[in-house]
Amino acid sequence: MKIVVLVSLLATGVLMGSCTSGSGSGQLNSAKDVASLSKAYFREVRWRLPERDTKDYAYLLDRPNFLRRHRDEMLQTLEVVETAETDNVAVGFVRYSIGATIYRDAVWMRRIDGQWQPAWNQYFSEYEDDPFGDGKPDNAKALIKRVSEWEKQSPKSWW
Repeated sequence: MKIVVLVSLLATGVLMGSCTSGSGSGQLNSAKDVASLSKAYFREVRWRLPERDTKDYAYLLDRPNFLRRHRDEMLQTLEVVETAETDNVAVGFVRYSIGATIYRDAVWMRRIDGQWQPAWNQYFSEYEDDPFGDGKPDNAKALIKRVSEWEKQSPKSWW
């Protein structure tokens, strides 16, 4: 039990530290608006590369190897096309390309203490009674449907 808690705490510290330390230290934490946070989320969290000197074995896996080869192009073409906000939930509609293929994605966020934060759970269901828990289920379901339609325009990405 103690080992599990310790490992859990260490993993949480490592994850939190990875978003606040190193060369990209302030980008995720200093971004305030939904568009800037959407870009920072992809750059610092979703497409983050393992440290080459400490986790060399990670490049044996397909995802880090793919990102190592295509990340620069993905970041150069990363664009926040639109943002939509409710009182407590927001979404950034994002697109990027690899070669001639254009990918569409979304970044969900929650307002915490007055500031937007990328959501840990990047999924909301239109089948829930009140998906955002804000008493406005029709607005939430309409936004979820817009995001779903946006993402359907994209080829599947396995990484």
